Amino acid sequence: MLKVYIGGTCKVTKLKKIASCAVIVQREQVGHGLKPYHKERIWESCKIIGSGDRMSSGVARYNGLVTFLEWFDTQPVDNVIIYSDSQMLINQMNNNWEAKKGLYVAYYKRAMSLLINNAEVWKGKIRFVSIYVNTLSTLAIDKLPGEINKLSREIIQYREELENTILDLTGKLELSESKIKQLLEAQSELKRIEGN
Repeated sequence: MLKVYIGGTCKVTKLKKIASCAVIVQREQVGHGLKPYHKERIWESCKIIGSGDRMSSGVARYNGLVTFLEWFDTQPVDNVIIYSDSQMLINQMNNNWEAKKGLYVAYYKRAMSLLINNAEVWKGKIRFVSIYVNTLSTLAIDKLPGEINKLSREIIQYREELENTILDLTGKLELSESKIKQLLEAQSELKRIEGN
């Protein structure tokens, strides 16, 4: 049996919202003798999904689910229990709640399409269970502080480069305006001279 823990979060930094997700897949088996129970981590994914106004915790959690389902699609079929601390995800996947609107809807539809496309093979194999996995939710970002800091530094650097470019263009524009003014003055002087 596979136990899957899905977490997702969306943190607001000084510059942008950054969404990320984490997925941990464990194979759990009942053993014999001194090891009556055995669990082994067989796959994990931890990634930053993106940043900006199109990010939310729902986007992050559904992205984690889609990430797992796409991986699971390439694996031998096994019984699966998917754990998440998102009541929305669990209730929507168990058909208790309707997916209405929100930033997450595209990811919800992708997850549903994966489930529907594999319905015959996965029938009765996947269950969704609510569990408190807040530490996993924050793991998605906390595990990658270097990436977030790097992204923040890149955004700040880009902003500075953009401001410098604007200043440079403004200076060139002012220079061009003064050149145009000089040319117009010279042209009017030529017309005055030609008129005499």
